[in-house]
Amino acid sequence: MGLILAVERFVSPVGDRLRIAEDNLGAVQKIASQTFIESGTFPQGIGDLTGRHGLSRTGLWGRDPFSPSGQLTYSMTGTGLEVRSRGRDRLLNTSDDLTATVSGDVTMRIRQRARLRIIRAKLARVLQDQLDAAAGPGNGGGNNGNNGNNGNNETPIDNQKITICHYPPGNNGNPQTIEIPLS
Repeated sequence: MGLILAVERFVSPVGDRLRIAEDNLGAVQKIASQTFIESGTFPQGIGDLTGRHGLSRTGLWGRDPFSPSGQLTYSMTGTGLEVRSRGRDRLLNTSDDLTATVSGDVTMRIRQRARLRIIRAKLARVLQDQLDAAAGPGNGGGNNGNNGNNGNNETPIDNQKITICHYPPGNNGNPQTIEIPLS
């Protein structure tokens, strides 16, 4: 009985190994996805994830408890990446392998949405600055009861327009000029 307990300390039960493999696959998948969103490219290898987003430099998160080499298999695919644990049979590319994938297409859309939010915020700020400039100093953007005409024959804000050059998504070769009323 004492020998069995001693062996269990050195060789973890299969259930523990499965949990460790799933946790490690999930950590690599999450950090590789975040890295892609930030930089636009996947890390070239599992070692390139070291030190990113809280992953320790010891590399235990990259360990495959079923592999003789001790490392998860990290490979780039045509549209993303795949991280693989060998599974219970300890053989690579068999039906019991555990895998985690990150699709480059889905992750790219997330990255593009984030960039569009930044562009929209900048555009909104530029438009607001132009509105403030059109309102003129001391006008405060209000009409003070005279429809924006402060008595010096300026065009009322209701009639002023702003011109924006717009590049349609997915069709950057076809810029559009759009005029929008200031009011």
